[in-house]
Amino acid sequence: NVDKTSVGKVYIDGNKRYYHELLYEVGVDTDKIAKVLIDNGCTTSSLVWGDHDKNASIYLRKRGIPFRMARKGPNSLTASISKVNEYDNYYFDSPNLEKELETYLYDKGVDLLTGNEVYLNVPVDGFDDHSLSAPRYFIYSHSMRIIS
Repeated sequence: NVDKTSVGKVYIDGNKRYYHELLYEVGVDTDKIAKVLIDNGCTTSSLVWGDHDKNASIYLRKRGIPFRMARKGPNSLTASISKVNEYDNYYFDSPNLEKELETYLYDKGVDLLTGNEVYLNVPVDGFDDHSLSAPRYFIYSHSMRIIS
């Protein structure tokens, strides 16, 4: 199973976040990512976050794309899902993202106070979440940029 590369554009309007899928493919090289970003309006003043890949970061920066590695660390997966859920989220022209949303599963736990089964902000491993990771990286990293 080869990971897919997902590139998306996020539009911010107050408490609303709009996501537009730009790329979702297996085996994409960094040159294609740069082309997709530039063709979709990325400039040196854009905010671009992605997975931790130093070679890709260096290459994209040389192409004028202000790539930053997404904030990660202990509990960042749970924290980033919580952060995304704080906003009103809308998706357009994003078939793979919508498909992942339909199949995305969260782990369950038991609320110690009520004894009720509840969903946790922890995804079940083994499901595609490449398109979902793109907006999650952006929202979490962008929010950490504001408060740090």
